[in-house]
Amino acid sequence: MAQALNLQSEANFVIDEQIGLGVQRMPLITKIQTSSPAWTKDGSLCVILNGDILNFPELRSDLERRGYEFDSDSDAELVANLYLDRGEEFLKELNGLFALAIWDRRMNEIILAQDRYGGIRQLYYAQLPDALVFASSIRPILASGEIVPEVDKDSLVEFFSIGRVLPPYTLFHSISKLTPGYIVQCRQGSVSTKLIHSFTFTPENRVDAGYLLEKYYTEAVERSLVADGSIGLLLSGGFDSSLNVAMASKLSRGPLDTFSLGFKDTALDESYYARLVADYFKTNHHEYVLDSSDALEVLPQIVWCQEEPLHDLSAVPSYHVARFAKSHVDAVVAGDGPDHLWGRNSLFLAARRLFNTLNRAGLFKKLLLKDSGGRFSKYYPIRVARRLAYWADKPVARFYLDSTSRWLENTSSIERTPVFLSKELQTGWYDRINLAQLLPLDTVDDFHCMVNCDLMVEGSFGVFAKFGKVAAGQSLQVREPYLDNSLVDHINHLPETLKVKGNTWQQLRGTAQRKYLLRHTLGKKLLPHEILMKPKAGFSPPMNQWLREYLKGLDVNEIMSPSIKKAGFFDLASVENIFEEYLKNPQRSNYGPYMLLSFAVWHRLYIDKFNTENPNVSLTELLYE
Repeated sequence: MAQALNLQSEANFVIDEQIGLGVQRMPLITKIQTSSPAWTKDGSLCVILNGDILNFPELRSDLERRGYEFDSDSDAELVANLYLDRGEEFLKELNGLFALAIWDRRMNEIILAQDRYGGIRQLYYAQLPDALVFASSIRPILASGEIVPEVDKDSLVEFFSIGRVLPPYTLFHSISKLTPGYIVQCRQGSVSTKLIHSFTFTPENRVDAGYLLEKYYTEAVERSLVADGSIGLLLSGGFDSSLNVAMASKLSRGPLDTFSLGFKDTALDESYYARLVADYFKTNHHEYVLDSSDALEVLPQIVWCQEEPLHDLSAVPSYHVARFAKSHVDAVVAGDGPDHLWGRNSLFLAARRLFNTLNRAGLFKKLLLKDSGGRFSKYYPIRVARRLAYWADKPVARFYLDSTSRWLENTSSIERTPVFLSKELQTGWYDRINLAQLLPLDTVDDFHCMVNCDLMVEGSFGVFAKFGKVAAGQSLQVREPYLDNSLVDHINHLPETLKVKGNTWQQLRGTAQRKYLLRHTLGKKLLPHEILMKPKAGFSPPMNQWLREYLKGLDVNEIMSPSIKKAGFFDLASVENIFEEYLKNPQRSNYGPYMLLSFAVWHRLYIDKFNTENPNVSLTELLYE
């Protein structure tokens, strides 16, 4: 494990009674973020920490006023004293992206914790008959030799159904990941989890909502720029990253470094807008243009960084921009979070609301279900309405997962196993999902329940994990100002009308104003008009072009390794058909082929021949080994 973590000094280790701890950090604030375990003055607690505690100064001042003494400026020592003072509630006080472990000698107990969001910093653990093994990535756990890499079959179905594996599970049998807001407690061989923090959304109608939004966002960006080393900003040309650049330019004394990625496919290339923003704020702009010839060949490196494959196609450009940025700076400020915090899924919810309104008498729903397979079934609106009828009575969390599965075009419902999986995997995996875990404590309305689901599923274990993992693989630190606790708490308590402005019909047509308060306060004040008026694009690569070009020269029978075929996970004829249909039909979704290809790569790297070192091999070389 020490080798996998690259621990280079005895100062990185603690061996105490039956516990062994080690830590290796990439410090951005050298004086505070030390790569050494920290003890309390009385020797009762030891803490190891990876990541950022952004409110370190405020917490330390408060603890000093309360009589706590410190032997160092270490943020790990701060956490140790905070735990002494607050107990398990300490987690609610920490603002930042981090993973940590506490060894409590008094209780003979290990406590594992991470930030509210997960994704950027994750924490994994494996319970053995006589030990608990844990790390901030999966590779050190595998490197311990205590766990044999093995596919968890229920998780395999989950991955191909909703594009990821939700906590506490992973794609590896016997390895778990920590759910955000929970802690893991291990005492005398007993391992348990406990909820400490859950988001709340009870709306507050405040006349100063816009003022507070600007205040908290300004403080968040200011905190994200504090570093000893060099720091830059990712700039896609979209609203969120552009606003980061605008605010950082306002706060910075000198020119900023900004980084963008362009595509040769002009239909999806947003580098024009990135250059527009860079010129407007006079940044030192760095641009990398990605060609199809080198886009997918690095897929082994991407999957190695991810440790668990994700459906997110933008992982490919994210890896390239992280590698490009690392050649210039130590850390980047990213723009993840607003889409999930401000209600990006209001279209799905509006459709559900409309159907429920029309169906209050119960007649509309009965008519649709009765006509199933009838003469009107060929019409697309009827098929959509029938799907809404099926979803209408489902709990919000279940509705969200079904709509995610439908969007990936793998299955129409999580109850239906994707057709390319073998009949042996008709497992009913969805029964293991704790839907309550995806919901806030105060389930005030469907809109905010959907926001919480999206933040957890597509945020924490989608977008945040996607970039956090590939950045860590490049030793690139990531700051996320939109995930600052004070800012998120304020946004969560805004009413729906300040997040999405528009009636049900406008939401269905996609003309509702999203991120309404953010755009009408900070956006109008800081950004060029052209950026404000630009439609949402997302970090979308020309994956169809890349994937089709690559697959045309490939024997699809070579994609699945002999060990995968022997394991019997797939109906191989269906798999071959998916690739063939994708190449023949330009309208076919690329999610199925991409996920199958990513899984095939992951299986070769982590199951067939696991190695802690980043594989120096191209996709073609890996497939034909």
